[in-house]
Amino acid sequence: MKTLMNLSIAFLLNLPSAVEAQDLSIHLWEKRPVLVFADNSKDQAYYRQMKMLNADFAALQERNIVIYGNNISSANASLRKKYRPKGFTFILIGKDGSVKYRSQEPVSTTKLFSLIDAMPMRQREMQNQN
Repeated sequence: MKTLMNLSIAFLLNLPSAVEAQDLSIHLWEKRPVLVFADNSKDQAYYRQMKMLNADFAALQERNIVIYGNNISSANASLRKKYRPKGFTFILIGKDGSVKYRSQEPVSTTKLFSLIDAMPMRQREMQNQN
């Protein structure tokens, strides 16, 4: 089931796998990466977070969010080295490449979307859509 959930999220969001994703600079000024880390494949907070994110696919796309999930502490060493997660860690990266929000607990999509929607760049995107 864990593998199926990871595959469905990666498939639905058309994302690179955590092992392939070594450099977030490919998203600079285009996407908002969300990094979800856990130290092991049995971390329930990790699976709750991924389930919440997977439930609102359209809103993720609208906000240009890409998800990087990593629940194997030995995988994707470059992202782990750069962001230094401790246990379960949620990190929102802005389009400018800086960390906008970090949490040691799962983040609801309501909170995530309100954080993003309050950002000046997102405000301009919403104005341009109208």
